[in-house]
Amino acid sequence: IEIIPVAVDTEFFKPVFKEKEIIVGFLGRLEREKGVDLLLEIVDLAMKKYPELKFMIIGDGSYKNKFTDKKNVVFLSWVPRSKLPNYINKSDVFISCQEGIGLGESEILACGRPLITLNSFVNKEIIKPNFNGFLCKPEPEDYLNCIKTVLNNEKLLREMQRNARMIAEALLSSKSIANKWVKLIREILFRL
Repeated sequence: IEIIPVAVDTEFFKPVFKEKEIIVGFLGRLEREKGVDLLLEIVDLAMKKYPELKFMIIGDGSYKNKFTDKKNVVFLSWVPRSKLPNYINKSDVFISCQEGIGLGESEILACGRPLITLNSFVNKEIIKPNFNGFLCKPEPEDYLNCIKTVLNNEKLLREMQRNARMIAEALLSSKSIANKWVKLIREILFRL
C-alpha cells in the first residue's frame, strides 16, 4: 500500500517568524471526527495547569460554542484562504487530534510550525518526534507535556520549525507529490 499525502503550495504557505508570544494553534473543522473532544480536554487542562498558554482556534463546526467563552482561547472561526498563512504564522506550534496528515496539517508544516499530533501509523510517516513535532497518546496530559517541552526550549522550537518546513518541501510540496503519483502510476502500468 502506498500512502500519498495531499500536496501543499510551499510558495504560498511559508514561515514568518514573530515576536515572542506563546500561542498554540489548532486548524480544522470543529467536529468529533477531527478529535475535538480531545482538543477541548487539552484546552481545559491547560487553563488549570498552565494559564499562560494561549490557544488560537481556526475552524468552524458544531463544537465552536464550546471554545468561544474560554479565557485561554482566541477563536477565529473561519479564515479566508488568502489570509491563512498569516494566521498559521501567529502560532509557535500546532496540535492536531486526529489520525492522518491532511491539507491543514501540511499547510502548518509548510509554514514551519511543528505539529503535535496522535501517535498513529499514518502520522509517523511525516512527523518525527523531536525533529518536526511530537506523537502523543490520545491523552491531554501527554499533549501538554509535549507543548511545554518545545515551548520551554527556544533552541528546540526554532530547530523544529526549520525541520517542519524542510519536511514540507521534501515530502508534501506539489512537486514532491506529483513525483510520487508519477512513480506509482508507472509501477501500476508496468505491472499490466
